Amino acid sequence: MKPNKIVVAERIKKIREDSGLSIANVAERLGISKSTLNSYIRGLALPPEEIVEKIAQMSDVSSDWIYHGTLEQYIYNYLIFQGNEQVLNDFPELLQEILSEIQKYSEDNNDNSKIKYPHPITIEHTFNKISRPIYEKFVHDVISEFAIEVIKYPLYTGTPKYNSEKYINRVFALINQQKPTIKYGETDKIYEIAKNEFENRVKLYKESKTKIKYSNEDAVLNLLEEKLQSDEGAIELISGLIHYFELNQKTISSDTIELIRSLYPQVKRLL
Repeated sequence: MKPNKIVVAERIKKIREDSGLSIANVAERLGISKSTLNSYIRGLALPPEEIVEKIAQMSDVSSDWIYHGTLEQYIYNYLIFQGNEQVLNDFPELLQEILSEIQKYSEDNNDNSKIKYPHPITIEHTFNKISRPIYEKFVHDVISEFAIEVIKYPLYTGTPKYNSEKYINRVFALINQQKPTIKYGETDKIYEIAKNEFENRVKLYKESKTKIKYSNEDAVLNLLEEKLQSDEGAIELISGLIHYFELNQKTISSDTIELIRSLYPQVKRLL
């Protein structure tokens, strides 16, 4: 994470003022020109590491502190840099929870002059662990309307709750696959994923129902063809078939209905 040259300038300015030395005196000690030091103090340029190290030695602070500030400031700035500003604003207590967790494993955490900043992976791991419940609730709230509606289109045997949970888990899996990572507060991105997955499930549900309907009707037509090879088979089939559809109130296509009706004269003749 690149240091903020404006913030660095403020720290250098304070160190110079606290030293009681003039800009010219400090520049001389650093082995640079007055104009160069001025560019650092005004935030026009970021001083190189060797100059920052010399400035740090003048005030008993670390060069890391000049670049990044306290441990809390460093963690906060890193999380902001990673795009987590909204969740930190909405839940300001998060930063203190993350800081406390990291301090458990950080050496010299009470001495700002010897700050040892945690590795970015450590910060990200701690942040994800602590903020995960907040993120999951945020996602649930965004996709709730689809999670409720999807139970009307069950793709799995089981309770409505089970079908809803399967949908929710699928949406979370799709969100986790996104690169770059979708952050807390990115409502539109989450909503679009949830909407697309809902529409896919509705489509699959309707296709499955259509497939079942037509496969059953195909079976009926095949049976008709087989039974109609004989008079006895025709009588048995037609009477049983009509009774079955009336009893169970099954929905069949107009083509099948017309086929059955066309057989009435043949059945009547046989009877």
